[in-house]
Amino acid sequence: MMKHKEIEGLIQKRLDREITRDEEVFLFKHLEGCPDCQKYYLEMEGIKNGIAGLIEFLPRMDFNKQVLAKIGIKRQKVWQRLVPVFIGLYLASLIILILLFSSLVNYLSSKMLLSIPFVLHTFDKIRSVGNGIMLLTSSFLKLSLPQIFIGFLLCLLTFYAFIRIVNLNQKNHSHARA
Repeated sequence: MMKHKEIEGLIQKRLDREITRDEEVFLFKHLEGCPDCQKYYLEMEGIKNGIAGLIEFLPRMDFNKQVLAKIGIKRQKVWQRLVPVFIGLYLASLIILILLFSSLVNYLSSKMLLSIPFVLHTFDKIRSVGNGIMLLTSSFLKLSLPQIFIGFLLCLLTFYAFIRIVNLNQKNHSHARA
C-alpha cells in the first residue's frame, strides 16, 4: 500500500493535470477507502478553484511614481548618478597617469627599499587610499551593470583622449627643441 505522502503527490499531479490514467484510477480507489486523503484532496481542489477564480490586479501606469512621491523619494536620473562616478574614475586615471609618467615612482621605490619606517608609513597611506577606493566602489554597487559599463567606456575614452593630448604635446615640444 502506498504511503500518504505518495498519495499527496498523486493528488498534486491530478490538480496540475499531469497524472496518468493508471495513477488516477489508483488515486480514486485509495480516496474511496481513506477519509484523511479524501479530505486533503477536497481541500486542495477547493484551493485550486479559489485561485482560479481570483481576478488579476494590475496597478495603474503611474503607481510607482505615486508611491515614491508619498514616501518622499525622488527618482534620480541616470546621469545624476553616473556623473560622480565618472568624475571619480577620471580623477583616479589622472593620478595613475601622473604616477606612471613621473620620477615619483623611482623615488618611492628606492625609499621603500632603504627604509623600514617609510614602508610602514607607506602602508598607512595605502590603507587610507584603500578606504577611498572602497567608498568609490560602494557607489558602483548602487548602479546597474549597464550604467557601470557606460561609465567605464566613458573613462576609457577620456583616458585615451588624455594620452593622445599628452603625446601631441610631447611631439610639439620635441619639434620645438629641434
